[in-house]
Amino acid sequence: MLSCAAVSGVALAGLVVGAGSASAGDAYCRDTFAREPIGVQIRPCLVVSGTTLSGWIDGSVQPGGTPAFPCAQLWYQPFGTTSWTKVFDFGCEGKWIDPGVGYGAYGNNGSYAASPGNYIMHAGYWATLDGKYGYYGDVQSPPAPVH
Repeated sequence: MLSCAAVSGVALAGLVVGAGSASAGDAYCRDTFAREPIGVQIRPCLVVSGTTLSGWIDGSVQPGGTPAFPCAQLWYQPFGTTSWTKVFDFGCEGKWIDPGVGYGAYGNNGSYAASPGNYIMHAGYWATLDGKYGYYGDVQSPPAPVH
């Protein structure tokens, strides 16, 4: 696992989700930024520290890209199963990200009492792509186990 400092140069904003025990400071972040259409780059992260699961998204809209409104959801898979279920909506960044601007330190949108299992943050964004406004992207963090 990576330490929080090794994963991101941005401070966590404290999107706190109640969770089971795990090693302090284990970060579950996508290794690289996903390069999405319209110049959006996105990397979701979950950090398990004691009994809390914190989440954030790092990213940017490249110069010449289209403004984007990043959002994320928490998905859950009980241990010993193969299906995933959306269990919490982290919400959105709270503002449109303009081309040439980076974003991170995802906002605080409540808490969630977790059960044992694996958790993944799915991140995407609202934008206009080829003249069609919609929700795009499905970039995932690696699974974060909660025991």
